[in-house]
Amino acid sequence: MPFQSLSDGYRAFIGWVADLLYHLCFGCPSGKKLVDNHGIVLVDEVDLHLHPKWQMSVVETVAKSLPRMQFVMTSHSPLIAGSLERTNVIRLRVSGSRSYVQRAEDNVHGLDADQILLSKLFGLTSTRARPKNDELDELTRKARSGDTNAAKKLIEAMATGLEE
Repeated sequence: MPFQSLSDGYRAFIGWVADLLYHLCFGCPSGKKLVDNHGIVLVDEVDLHLHPKWQMSVVETVAKSLPRMQFVMTSHSPLIAGSLERTNVIRLRVSGSRSYVQRAEDNVHGLDADQILLSKLFGLTSTRARPKNDELDELTRKARSGDTNAAKKLIEAMATGLEE
């Protein structure tokens, strides 16, 4: 398939891997294998344009392919975070005009995307769209005050999408 016919995701991934390999070849001493190279590789937004399935394996694949390289990758993807052990997840936090680096408080390795997004690492209180979340909150409030019709609507709304 011609390169131009590939999706943005494939082209972006091939582009940064090709760039990485170019720099490795350029800096590799004559007669030395690429996998024996030492160094640090910085990759900003490693998940950009990657299919979720790829996001779950890209870090491990690249790290195993070049075991002597140290990779520093940024991402906003819960799938990337969930593919890593806690010791490999570092969060940058901004407070005022200062930035802070802190190791992840929660171990998110192996959790699903919703669990990770609701953890301290991402700090979301919900993964639902705000209007739907507001609707469910309102139905919950009414159901708790004794409105049985609201309780039924809440159950129906919560079950939407779970049908066979």
